[in-house]
Amino acid sequence: MDTNSTAAIGLHASRRAAKTITLISVVTCLAVTGFAAAVHGFTEAPATQPVTATGGDEVPGPSATAPADNGAVPADNTAAPAPMPAPVVADGNTPIAALLRELANGKFDRIVGGTNNRPAFDAYYAAHGYAPIWITDGKFNERAAAAIAYLGQVDADGLDPADYPVPNMSTSVSDPAALAEAEMRLSASVVTYAHHASVGRVQWSHVSSSILYEVKPPAPAAVLVAVADAKDVAATLAGYEPQAPNYIALKAKLADLRAGKTLAGKALIPNGPAPKIGAQDDRVPALRERLGLGGDGTTYDKALADAVKKYQQERELKVSGLLTQQTLDALNGRSPDRPIDTVLANLERWRWMPHDLGKDYVIVNLPDFTLRVFHDGQQIWMTRIVTGKPSMATPIMSAEMKYITVKSDLERAALDRHARIPAGAGGRSDRTSADGAAHVVQSGRQRSHLAAARRPQCARPHPLQLPEQIPSLPA
Repeated sequence: MDTNSTAAIGLHASRRAAKTITLISVVTCLAVTGFAAAVHGFTEAPATQPVTATGGDEVPGPSATAPADNGAVPADNTAAPAPMPAPVVADGNTPIAALLRELANGKFDRIVGGTNNRPAFDAYYAAHGYAPIWITDGKFNERAAAAIAYLGQVDADGLDPADYPVPNMSTSVSDPAALAEAEMRLSASVVTYAHHASVGRVQWSHVSSSILYEVKPPAPAAVLVAVADAKDVAATLAGYEPQAPNYIALKAKLADLRAGKTLAGKALIPNGPAPKIGAQDDRVPALRERLGLGGDGTTYDKALADAVKKYQQERELKVSGLLTQQTLDALNGRSPDRPIDTVLANLERWRWMPHDLGKDYVIVNLPDFTLRVFHDGQQIWMTRIVTGKPSMATPIMSAEMKYITVKSDLERAALDRHARIPAGAGGRSDRTSADGAAHVVQSGRQRSHLAAARRPQCARPHPLQLPEQIPSLPA
């Protein structure tokens, strides 16, 4: 698997009255898992989320702060079990409900995360008569067991189970005060998990000022309603995580790495002098295999040189047909020093993004300088792009895109300047001589303007270097 360092940008733009285009910008370091870079999706109306913020409720943080949301959609359950009974204040729960009423007075502030988070929790419990969610007749119920089991294995998503403390169900607890505290502790952990899974555990603004996501976290009361009414608590909680194929591939890669599997299953091609056509080189068989070229022997023949040349062209390396060190480095790839940390970082970046990219979307791979259009999960078009630089980085963001610039003012100005510069205008360096005769060549200014005009700008084709026709999307 190859590693890569990627970034992305996203927008939402109206198309007729029914469609929107979403451009999302993200940074990642491991392309092996399929996480490309910038995502701009054309989506139909945004998918309904399991829970959405209704008013900036803060989320309790038993051990970590959380950022702004992505709105994950709980997975749909096929063959779901029978719905669990909604919480009610039965005789065995009456003493617990009486203690939970103290929530409004601040009794559980240390558990829910302080006075700022208290109203969000009290909103749910007050609306349900302070009936406990996780306790039935004075005992932990199946809903509690499912939630505790799920929170214990969130390390599969790159999260830390220790961030979501849960009560110990193995001990017999009958004291109403202890049960009331266990109720609030589990509710706080479930809400915190839903927040982290939906929008990330680390606030993106703490990472870079070039990152901006305006999505909102799920409201605590809405999370509690979702789990209280859920037929399958585990599936509901899992629905707050991204369900994109690339995110799922990252989870699989994380499991492989933790199981001791290496990132790459291919052997490195050794370094050495670049062979010329017709030369013998022990690396030829491995090179043929890597490039998907048939043949036997160790002769570096013309067919192999042509395959190397094509590989160099595709990756914008110096095209020579020779097995240069730069070509070897590209073929072998560069493995990250800490691959598990790389995957964990990319899982978090996926959680920052909107979790639904829609039916039609665009992925921009900044290090690869490409933009790819997808429809129904299939790539239908690709073009080269120009991206930012360290001093002026491409922003990582999500915003509405209302139009696309097909030919920029910069491009037109460059072409106009070129048309006004006469051939041969320039200094002595613009002229060459051969056999004593002077020959006027294209000026340095002309060459620079033409070079600027030929560069793709703003992820769109250039009239002097047209790619294949841009496909139309279904109405």
